[in-house]
Amino acid sequence: MSGLFIRFLDDLRAATAIEYGLMAGLIALAIIAAVGTTGEQLLAALHVLLDYFVSLGF
Repeated sequence: MSGLFIRFLDDLRAATAIEYGLMAGLIALAIIAAVGTTGEQLLAALHVLLDYFVSLGF
């Protein structure tokens, strides 16, 4: 029984999987933050363009 417990403590596969999961989560958060900021800037630029066309009478 103690041999099984020692093998369990020495097994690093779960730790590696958790590390990869954390990295994937952080990358996803960075992508979401970047897209959110870029999306707001794009929306502001489109509003400026729309206002320009409205001022021309379109």
